[in-house]
Amino acid sequence: EGSMESLAQFTATAVDALAKDGFCVIQLPLREDVALDAAVEVKCGRYRWKRLRREFEPAYLGRHQKCKTAWLEEMVEEKEEMDSPIDPLDLYLARFTQFLLPVAPFALDFVPH
Repeated sequence: EGSMESLAQFTATAVDALAKDGFCVIQLPLREDVALDAAVEVKCGRYRWKRLRREFEPAYLGRHQKCKTAWLEEMVEEKEEMDSPIDPLDLYLARFTQFLLPVAPFALDFVPH
């Protein structure tokens, strides 16, 4: 887990990529056992994967995607303990999003809801 300064720098780099290319790929370095547990949870766990409603897909996933999404039962920041292999990944994404939200309107011409 990195420092807040490292996360801020990472967010700035991601914002640059988003502004330049319109997308960015985020790869988290995970121990092999954590990655395997998360993969099993995603494939066989309690998540119900489905397509977003057609009108939401471009805003959330881009155009011409065939992705599926799953809604998590609760926000990881509100959990008393992390009980799923997905929780650490969710926490990383939540922290990244917290840094991204304030800069999105002026850096990306995008107002998140």
